Amino acid sequence: MSPSELLAKLTQLRGVRIAEQKILEDGRSIHVIEAVVPDFPFGKDRRVWYALVVSPNQTTVPQSEIEAILRRLWHLGTDLASLRSD
Repeated sequence: MSPSELLAKLTQLRGVRIAEQKILEDGRSIHVIEAVVPDFPFGKDRRVWYALVVSPNQTTVPQSEIEAILRRLWHLGTDLASLRSD
């Protein structure tokens, strides 16, 4: 899955947004993905972040990184098949 497709699909998940995007001098881009985690057991309005670093010529995001993003953002119940890159 391309980085832009992944970011578009992630932002469709409830409570997920792109908090920041930055392009570095070497051409890499950093996309800070933010999510609000469930109130229980964490309490209200707790947020977590994941920094997705994309190289200038990168055309796909590895499935292992997609799964790491979902684990970090506590969207374990999300249908992983919809985010498969195969």
